[in-house]
Amino acid sequence: FTRTHVLVGASNGTIYAFHAATKICDFSFPIIEDRIISMAYVGLHKYVPRSEQTTVAIGTGSGHVFFYKATYETVDDQSAKTFFFELDKSMTADKTGTINVNRFNEATGGSIPKKGNSAASTEATKVYPASIRALNYSVVSKTLLIGTILNHIYRLDPHTASEKTVPEVIVNGHWGDLEDPSGYGELWGVAASPNAQVVATACDDGLVRQWDLVEAKEIASRYIGEPAISVAWSMNDEMIAVGFKNGGFAVYSKNLKECLFRSPKPKKIIRVTDIQFSPNSQYLALGAEMFIEVYKCYAGTHPTAGTPCAPFTKLGTCKGHASMVTAFDWNIDSRLLQSTSHSYELLFFDVPSCERLVGEHLADQIWFTQTCTLGWSVQGIWPRFADGTDINCVAKSHSEQWIITGDDWSQVKMFNYPCVGSGTDRRSGQVKRKPDHLVFTGHASHVSGCIWTFDDTFVCTLGGRDMTILAWNVNYNGKQRRDHLLDAELIRQRELNLANNNVGNDTNINCYMCGFEYPDEIAKTCPICFAQRIVASKEQRRAWLNLAESRHRLPTSAFANHARLQLQMRKEIASRPSLGFMSSSAVVEKPAENEASCSDEEQQQQSATTVNASSRKKMANPSASRGRSKKEATGKKTSGPDFRDY
Repeated sequence: FTRTHVLVGASNGTIYAFHAATKICDFSFPIIEDRIISMAYVGLHKYVPRSEQTTVAIGTGSGHVFFYKATYETVDDQSAKTFFFELDKSMTADKTGTINVNRFNEATGGSIPKKGNSAASTEATKVYPASIRALNYSVVSKTLLIGTILNHIYRLDPHTASEKTVPEVIVNGHWGDLEDPSGYGELWGVAASPNAQVVATACDDGLVRQWDLVEAKEIASRYIGEPAISVAWSMNDEMIAVGFKNGGFAVYSKNLKECLFRSPKPKKIIRVTDIQFSPNSQYLALGAEMFIEVYKCYAGTHPTAGTPCAPFTKLGTCKGHASMVTAFDWNIDSRLLQSTSHSYELLFFDVPSCERLVGEHLADQIWFTQTCTLGWSVQGIWPRFADGTDINCVAKSHSEQWIITGDDWSQVKMFNYPCVGSGTDRRSGQVKRKPDHLVFTGHASHVSGCIWTFDDTFVCTLGGRDMTILAWNVNYNGKQRRDHLLDAELIRQRELNLANNNVGNDTNINCYMCGFEYPDEIAKTCPICFAQRIVASKEQRRAWLNLAESRHRLPTSAFANHARLQLQMRKEIASRPSLGFMSSSAVVEKPAENEASCSDEEQQQQSATTVNASSRKKMANPSASRGRSKKEATGKKTSGPDFRDY
């Protein structure tokens, strides 16, 4: 405040003046009946004879900013010193000396934060106060920056501020759960538009927001009345689904203005940890605790019966996980699901039957997204000595060139896709060299979500505790990007051709994924890879097969050969006689086929004679026995496969 004193605001509304040298409180002034959270000097100090004056901006917990003029005077004898505080009404245009920040959210067109159990709740709602968290005044531009607990930063000129002033919004974001006793909640849900540089986010504050990454601003928002932790954007660019923290989900229109469907409130709390539309936008799957519920998306009318029906009808539940589902992905044909859980399981399910699947054909599937942290294609993302909770999110690019991860160390990493090369070498026992990657920092908390935009131009990441949304521009350094294989428009065109039976001059005798030849015209799905039967030219099928082989089939074939050798060795071991070794020098030979088998008494006598003979040899020459045993130990085993060979 002055050259000798420092002002400190307390939660009881009192300002204390401490001497900078002695650190003793000289004066205390109860000013307001509210919490003083932040203070800032407004304007320059005015030095007059025996007096110093300045204006102090005081931010309170109720969302108000007060301007007080502080005066420090000295009496003639230099021994008596006094402080004076009075409201400086000349600082604002309406001559009140006060700015109400609570009305800024409504004045700037933002969502009003309310308290309630649901959007249609009849209970009394409460507007959360925009508690002031930071103040800063610029002497050059004569503007005041105001930061609130609702993650908003406003800029205005206090000299022209009034009740009708609309401030400039510099930062607008989520604020989490203000009623959480353990903290302020977290931000987890993010989804990208299929044809624009726009992302949607959902948070514990009960708000769904849309952000333009090019303009770096919010373009739409909606208060849904429930804490949300997951969000999904349909590939036909018509629906946005939101999963609730307390159970249930809701589907809104593209611009968030209309609620298309809202599930009934569950009887118990079941967190919807993940929610995803299928690539053809015909199914909606959501992870609820240990299960995955699959819904059929209708446009209000049943496609075959023609009768009115619910927009979303439950088809079944995928069961098999032992703990809560963390993430799942659709394959490119919307016929399969892969999912992971907190028990580190990787399971596969068929849609719409919701049956669990196993088999080698699952290894060659092309997944539309890669959000599961477990799998062959993401085995290299895990650092040394990491457990299954260190990496929170994974997302691969639509061109299938790169993959990004977010971890508990506030880092965003970028790898080549597929990311392999980790683990331990079976021959040398040493840890293999980790794949090369890039590391980006910017978050102040664990990274809870990440996603690519539709054309891989931007990467959007979320901070869990800091609730920050960062947009990373991908710099290709003049390199040309690959053609997008996983394109929503291509998938819709394939579905349309299948529905209209648009055969034309092309044929669909062979499966475009694995080359399986269909036995008749009735089959609609490949029994080998479960790919949907489509119309494609030979050039298209050849291009798809080459791409699938280069990225998926070659590693899978190597693994299949390795498994085949193991199976062959097991068969050889099973064909050998079962030997019960009683000593290191006992030898039992397999009898010839033309010799008659001995009786049980004769076999016992022969084995006893052999054992006694070997024991006498040991006692006669123990050093030779030890040398022979050591030599035999260094050789190959005869009772089973030597796992050091592979």
